[in-house]
Amino acid sequence: MECTKDVEKYTNTVNSPRVYVFLAGLDSHLDGVGGHILGTTPLLNVKVVYTIVCAEANRQEAMLGSVSIEGTAFAVKKSSKKGVPKCSHCNGDNHVIETCSKLHGYLDWHPKGKTTSNNKAENLSQIATAAGFVIKSEHPYQGKDWQW
Repeated sequence: MECTKDVEKYTNTVNSPRVYVFLAGLDSHLDGVGGHILGTTPLLNVKVVYTIVCAEANRQEAMLGSVSIEGTAFAVKKSSKKGVPKCSHCNGDNHVIETCSKLHGYLDWHPKGKTTSNNKAENLSQIATAAGFVIKSEHPYQGKDWQW
């Protein structure tokens, strides 16, 4: 066994059963990576196979978290209602009383926001009053030199 080809052949002969035994001992959720490794020609070294399997296991754990995937086809994480703003006026989710459309009126693009031109002025004054502003006049300037 002095020739480098003989040493390489012996290493491959010893390496192959080790790779097969290692892959046979993996969990079922790593079967895909095991099949990928067995499809490579020539068969990879045990250290390289171990590195690939560890990387895939880390990737799956990062993607799925601590959820066990055995026996499940699809895992969904339920979203908790903690931290979701709730309106004290209409009890609706995802907004507060300061931005409540039922109280302050809907925007023009909203289906419920389509109003006539007379109602728009009333809505504007209601919104301004609700926001704490006082509308004194429809025209901002009414001095003596103002001419129509």
